[in-house]
Amino acid sequence: MGRNRSKRTLFVLACYDWMRDYAMSVVGRLFTDNCHVVAVLEQPSKAADFARFPGDKVTIIEMPGNAIARRAFVIYPLPLIRAINRIIKEKEIELVYSVTIDTWLSRFLPRLQRRIPVLYTIHNAIAHETVRESLLKRINHHLLFAAPANRLVKKMKWTVTNSVCQQTYLRNHFPAHTVHFMPFPSLVNKTIATGDTPVAELEGKERYILFFGRIELYKGVHLLYDAYRQHPELHSLPLVIAGSGNIYFEHDESDNIVFVNRFIADEEVARLFSRAAVVVYPYTSATQSGVLSIASYFDVPMVLGDVPYFREVASGKPGIEIVDAADSDLLAQAITKMAESGTGSRPLYNEAYSEISYKQHFDEIADDTINAFKLWKSR
Repeated sequence: MGRNRSKRTLFVLACYDWMRDYAMSVVGRLFTDNCHVVAVLEQPSKAADFARFPGDKVTIIEMPGNAIARRAFVIYPLPLIRAINRIIKEKEIELVYSVTIDTWLSRFLPRLQRRIPVLYTIHNAIAHETVRESLLKRINHHLLFAAPANRLVKKMKWTVTNSVCQQTYLRNHFPAHTVHFMPFPSLVNKTIATGDTPVAELEGKERYILFFGRIELYKGVHLLYDAYRQHPELHSLPLVIAGSGNIYFEHDESDNIVFVNRFIADEEVARLFSRAAVVVYPYTSATQSGVLSIASYFDVPMVLGDVPYFREVASGKPGIEIVDAADSDLLAQAITKMAESGTGSRPLYNEAYSEISYKQHFDEIADDTINAFKLWKSR
């Protein structure tokens, strides 16, 4: 089959609210007139995200508001399954591309791939470290998230991941599966690129040390906070930790340490990054991540935790230092060095986040998946 005609593809975004930036980045780069989208929204206001696509090619399913109905939907999302089956039949879909984690479809997708090619995205083959929670919450997480996610990793024949190191892991553990690699898409959209809304909490602050993203244990935010507190030489620059999530470690705020503990709107991102002296991502694990795309787009120096994915993408690139974030002294030294260097990280963006390369990768993977499915069915 030739590679010149885009395939009739159905993008499935079952867990859209969890992965909004990633999902919209993927679909925005790959959508053609032959494509359709089905998305589940927990917040109906997010329907505005899809206004850029033709209305007859987008199917929105709202999550039930009632708690019992929501739980039933998570266990078996019948309206979503019916919509997928209808679109496949009516639009003569050639490929189903499951973009988000889509754990709610853990029993449906393995069956669906018996009758149509399904490409499933594996985001985290190995779960990240999390803050220890109550037994009830851990049981709930296992039954509704971890177990379904593991089932999809084990059952899906054709998968894609955005990390070479994770691709290697999956190929070693699931040799009968086809695991494709696609570059991680840039998370910089038009609104982020052109936004000019100031972050109110940072009025009057410039040249700060910045962490940006949802606050979670595996991202090592506590390591950055502790290093800052322990090294007075860093105090000439404010520390800004911007992003929503539970601040899981003991902390104090001062004029020099600012927590912007909320969702950061796309319109605020440009101002947030353009005023930073250095961006720090002290991760202790990362199977794949899009955070590098934003900092490198705005040409800000970066200090990264020494994890395989960051080494894979950013090792040796200008404006980037990779260190063991658990070593407070090394982390502080790297922050000082990069803040004073003035060396930007834009070369990483230019090399790693090409839209043309991304589309070419997908076209090849789509062809390979469809052809592999035909061969499998003919046996």
